[in-house]
Amino acid sequence: MQLIQEMALYWDKVRWNDRLKTSQGPYESGLLKLNCDKALHHLSWHAVMSFEDTIKMTADWYRAYYDEPSAIANITQSQIGAYIEHA
Repeated sequence: MQLIQEMALYWDKVRWNDRLKTSQGPYESGLLKLNCDKALHHLSWHAVMSFEDTIKMTADWYRAYYDEPSAIANITQSQIGAYIEHA
């Protein structure tokens, strides 16, 4: 829920549809776990952007996707460039 609350700071139209309550299919996400230990250890990986910057960029991308779908390639390229500069 924190993700949606954070995104709502940057995009007032963000909505969340919890499909878990209506899904009739098998539930497997309890089995799936992401472990970054090897990347952290062997590659000395670290986050380049803060959580807030990441959420803002994500909200900006989705807002552009829904408001101006024909411009999404340009916005995507612009965000990739901004990320590279930040890194």
